Amino acid sequence: MNLFEQFDELMTVKLVDEVSELVNDTSKNSYKSLKGIFYTLVAGLIRRGNSIMSANMLYNQIQRSGKKGELVDKIELVLKNEKLFETTTVEGNKTLSQVFPAFKSPLISMVSTYSETPKSAAVAYSGLLSALLVDMLDKKIANENLSAEGLTNYLRQHHQPLLSDSPDGLLEVMIPALGMQELRNVKFAPSKKSSARNESESEVEIPVAMDSDPDYDDLARRRGVSVTSLIGIGIVVIGVVLFAWWYFNMREGANAAFNSDEVATEVPVYEPDSTAIDSTAAALAANNVVEGEYTSFGQSLIQYLNDASSKSGRIIPMTGVQFLNGTIIIDPSSALVIDELAEILQKNAQLQVRILGYDIAGNSTIANKRAYSIKRELLNKGITNNRIDAGGTTTSGQNAVSIKVISK
Repeated sequence: MNLFEQFDELMTVKLVDEVSELVNDTSKNSYKSLKGIFYTLVAGLIRRGNSIMSANMLYNQIQRSGKKGELVDKIELVLKNEKLFETTTVEGNKTLSQVFPAFKSPLISMVSTYSETPKSAAVAYSGLLSALLVDMLDKKIANENLSAEGLTNYLRQHHQPLLSDSPDGLLEVMIPALGMQELRNVKFAPSKKSSARNESESEVEIPVAMDSDPDYDDLARRRGVSVTSLIGIGIVVIGVVLFAWWYFNMREGANAAFNSDEVATEVPVYEPDSTAIDSTAAALAANNVVEGEYTSFGQSLIQYLNDASSKSGRIIPMTGVQFLNGTIIIDPSSALVIDELAEILQKNAQLQVRILGYDIAGNSTIANKRAYSIKRELLNKGITNNRIDAGGTTTSGQNAVSIKVISK
């Protein structure tokens, strides 16, 4: 039984009415609001599963916050005790903030608009459903002895049902409001390992859109593909392989050339009055960070962090981060640079940065929102909120988002 089926089984008319009465929801749209929130939370979990690091953190968070199914099994008792219900929603909202940093506020606003539910009721619904959802997953982990990878595979099974079974109009509101455009076209590769030590055969198969190697002989039989066509396909494949080999060799040469330049002199620097204590160089050495493995942005940041004499306050352009024209939607090609920043932040506990946005037309509102879009991505990758600030505009003349190093 997937999470959506568990929701349908749990949310009886009687239970929905009791919850609605407890939160004083007068909108008469309580079920629509509850279902919209639940589907959105599951979408957020699917998204977190795209990153191995984020998936592992999610696994640990669920085990810390879940109750092995106890809350799900005793939900009717919780609803009969107003104080216990309030405690559950408060704890659930804390869990929501931990599992989905920077997710709660846009979720509440989106649901209030989607179902015309008062925000106070939407907050209570979100807390209750967050607690229930985490408890469902914790029960799944305990009952089937799932590993972090097994949990990720289980969540991936919900991708297609999310797209096909979501309530009418929800995806059209949810995706732009929470920046989940990738949900419509993401494809998951099959796992190389078993998703759980004791999984059944039915759970090993992941009914999510996955790429697989085509049977060309079978295609030829069913579609009348000629031998010539198959040869042409083979030539294309060889061409792609040769291009990939050439590209990575060119990139390696470019990285080597880059390392010979004095990169630090090319980056605008703001020198603050005080000098922060540098604890980063030792951390980088301990983690065996190799500068040549990063893009120009990553290499610039690492060289700066390795320089014990440099002060905090430097501004470094996030070269390679792009947005769709006139929007705050991050271009998928920017993922590598954002992943690099997240990795460097993970490996350097003292590092704090401020994301500076930009807009070609000089629109400060768009610039700020773009900065927050980058921050949201970093939060989703497990970086704590107190290490990332966002807002303001980047250095004049730099047509890219930048970071300002607050402390290192």
